[in-house]
Amino acid sequence: MDAVLLASNFYSALATAVLFLHGLFILWVIFGALLVRSRPILRWLHIASLVWGILTELLPRPCPFDPVRELA
Repeated sequence: MDAVLLASNFYSALATAVLFLHGLFILWVIFGALLVRSRPILRWLHIASLVWGILTELLPRPCPFDPVRELA
């Protein structure tokens, strides 16, 4: 019984972490341009993230976190 409860808590924590990462990524894609004006390395990281986010929405590719989300 304890193992089932422990596994349930683990998957719940994993689902919460995935949700949190999704939120951070979305905020980074939307508002990242405000943070990268004077940082060229972050600028390229933001552009790559922006392209990834747009392509993920437009193409019939699944999100990389979908398999993790299905476990929870």
